[in-house]
Parts: sequence; C-alpha cells; structure tokens
Amino acid sequence: MDYDVDGEAILGEIILSDKQYEKVAKVQAECVRFIDDARTFFTKAGVTHEYSNLQAAAHAALFRHAHMPIEAELEFFKDFEYDDLMGPHRKKTIFHLESAWKDVRCLPSPYRLGAYETRSLGLDFTFSGLVQRGLKLDLNHEDMNVRFSPLKVAIGDTYESKVALLRANHLHDGYFSIVLPYVSGTSVKMLLGEHYEWLQIDDIRVLNKDGSVCKNVSGSLDLEEIDQEGDIYRCLSQASAATIRPVELEQFTTPCYCHMIFRPLVSRASAPTLRRGASQIKEENYCLHQGPRPVAVSLSRHR
Repeated sequence: MDYDVDGEAILGEIILSDKQYEKVAKVQAECVRFIDDARTFFTKAGVTHEYSNLQAAAHAALFRHAHMPIEAELEFFKDFEYDDLMGPHRKKTIFHLESAWKDVRCLPSPYRLGAYETRSLGLDFTFSGLVQRGLKLDLNHEDMNVRFSPLKVAIGDTYESKVALLRANHLHDGYFSIVLPYVSGTSVKMLLGEHYEWLQIDDIRVLNKDGSVCKNVSGSLDLEEIDQEGDIYRCLSQASAATIRPVELEQFTTPCYCHMIFRPLVSRASAPTLRRGASQIKEENYCLHQGPRPVAVSLSRHR
C-alpha cells in the first residue's frame, strides 16, 4: 500500500484461506529442515561446495518446480489463490486445469497458458511454451500444425451464393478451428455433409475486426438433413448443411467473422482430400483474411 520512512513496504491485509497458509507453512518448514540436515551431513562428511554450484542447483530445482511440476505438486497447489489482481472476492486460483483444457481448443499455441496448465496437457506443451516465450516467437495456427480438415461453406442470399472450400486448422485433441467470412446481409451456410457424417461442434462465435467476441451463435443454427444431440451432429446425407441465421448477424457491421471450433468424428468416405496450394473449385479466386495472414480459397457462383 505504501512505504515507510526507511523504505520498507507497508502491505495491506491479505485474506487467503487458512488451508493455504497451513500448506505454505509446511513447505517452508520442510525447506528449512532440509537445509539444516544437508548442512549437518556435509559438515560431518567434511565436504564443501562452491556457492555457485549450490546456487545453480537451487535455480534448477525452482525452475523444474515452476515449469514442470509433477502430479503431486499439481494436486497440492490446485486450490492456491493469487494475492494479486484477485478482485474483491479473491477467488482467482494460480491455475485452473479445466479452463486450460478448454482454452487449448481455441489457441494456436500454449504461449498464453501458464506453466501449470500446460504441464497438465503434456510436456510437449510445456516445452513449446518455454521456447516461444524465451525466443519471443510470433506463431499462428498454420505455423504450429500442418494438419487441416476441409469445410465447404456457401455465403450469400436466396438468389446468389458463393461457395468456398476452406481449411480448418488442427488445435488439440482432434479439435479444429476455422474463421468463416461474413458479408453484411448474407447467410453463412456450412455444407457439413460434404466431408463429414458425424462431428462435434464445440463453439461458434461472432468476432469483430479486432478478434473480440461479439456473440455466441452455437444455438442459432438452421439444420438441413442433420440430427442433433447436444453438441453432436449426424449428417444424414452429402447435402446436409447448417446455416447461421441471418437475423443473428444483422446487428453486426463488417468486417466481422464467425469463428467455429469443431471436431470431426466420422468423415464421409467420398470426401475429397484438401491439399495445400490445390483447389477443387476453380472459377473465381480471392483471399479471405484470417488474422494477420491471408488464406487463399476458391469460389464458384451458384444461382
């Protein structure tokens, strides 16, 4: 809150759970016990260590704990709360595994996740996050993974539509992410039956030009030849389609996008393979901007 005349910090009241204070006290007591036992042992053994070696060992132990916690440590610290930026209710824990498992379906990389969250997803996520933060790498969806899944969409109105074959980027655990273009006054029709028999749609959100979420439209789909049970969709034929209702989009002005996260469960056997640089619809080409980089697609007119 302030500093006294000697420069010492004056701290405000911190209200954390008694259980957390008890855990902290036990950890600190065990650290002191270890130091005393180690000093006694090395004194009796007549062994001395360079300070720099002890310092490096301590740094290594702290780094391992901070970035690569073991299962017992995840369990021990799961209910620990921050004493900074917690808000009036002080409910912010230092990590939240359930949120991390959901967030990783939306992020192109683990860069924005904390070390404890990435550790719960696997060491490969931990190492990736460390390298990206350490080297300040600016990576997007396509940089992280060359695995894609096709999705054909039709954008237009009753009289005219443009069909585009797009690529969804793989994220984690079989989920894919795709940004669908939107033009004011038109509908966005996803021709799901072209490539999938069964799929899971996790989320569909309208984003503004800055990437901020304007609205969730997952529950606002008009389904054609599709059976739905929760977030599981069964495409009954190759003509199965899901349309984001135009009324859900009329309140927004361009440029904006629809961001969908989905997981293919059963692909349609006759679905063509989508390859980088190749197009299956070749009448009219243009680029749709997905984030800072353009994604090339091909279009054809249908009346």
